[in-house]
Amino acid sequence: NVGSSLSNRLSLAADLAVADLRGGSSDVNWNGAGRINVNGRTLTVAQTGGGNYPGVVLDGGGLVVKTGPGVFRSGVTPTPGGGWVAPLPYSGSWTLSNGTFSLNYCFLTNSSIMNVCSGATLQVISGSPVDIPRELILSGPGYGFNGALYALNGTPIQNPLSGKVTIADGGAAVKIVAGNKIVLGGALGGYGLLTLIGAGNLTLSNTWNFAVSGGVASRINVTDGRVDISGCTLDISNLVVATSREYVIIGYTPPPGGFIGEFAATNGLGVTWAIRYAGTAKHANAVVLENLQPPGSLFLVH
Repeated sequence: NVGSSLSNRLSLAADLAVADLRGGSSDVNWNGAGRINVNGRTLTVAQTGGGNYPGVVLDGGGLVVKTGPGVFRSGVTPTPGGGWVAPLPYSGSWTLSNGTFSLNYCFLTNSSIMNVCSGATLQVISGSPVDIPRELILSGPGYGFNGALYALNGTPIQNPLSGKVTIADGGAAVKIVAGNKIVLGGALGGYGLLTLIGAGNLTLSNTWNFAVSGGVASRINVTDGRVDISGCTLDISNLVVATSREYVIIGYTPPPGGFIGEFAATNGLGVTWAIRYAGTAKHANAVVLENLQPPGSLFLVH
């Protein structure tokens, strides 16, 4: 345990592992709490307890690893009615291997990448301005099956999440509770299955890199809530190596799962392929990428 509070600056000269990391409250410019310069090292925080400890201010570069089952919080004390907050100074990367990392009035836009491993959760508090690192990699069902990315409370997050979101090959769950909404302002990619749980809405407002790999492709499965695609560009890759006649883009379980709108634009859609928003005979409750060319026929392009 580093201590009940950190009132001074600490710069790491070597890798450091601690059980629980506690700090004091910060204003919107990250002043007032203790500060740790990771300084190119690895800072490992177990955070084994259920503690709602205010996080310290991190700066410098390096790697921060969260390993324990408890909650590690990062955020500031907002001014009454205030919505603006300076980004956390830390510019390194993050690995969440267990437990929950909670953001409340916190921008991680200076950070390069965060890898949320299977069994861990990145929690974003609704009603507050929050943002993710430049790339967020999601894996697994989350801590306690709360999703690798979890938006709780019933009011929408104040701003889009600007970083790129990558779904790992094994897939990942995103949980959004009723009344809440996550807007992905950055690109969505990866070969894994994104499963949307909870009764909230997921809005795609940038580009979705829909990757075909032989007989399978990346997709979204909506078990509850809705995914809004009306502001999203579908960027299709590798159709030349497709081995299936139909690829589910979005599958849903009605009610209450579903989708909103149609894609604002598409790239890489072959001349023999079409998007079926009303589904097909094979995939009724789905948005489907379908090959219209009859099996065994030859299609000539000039």
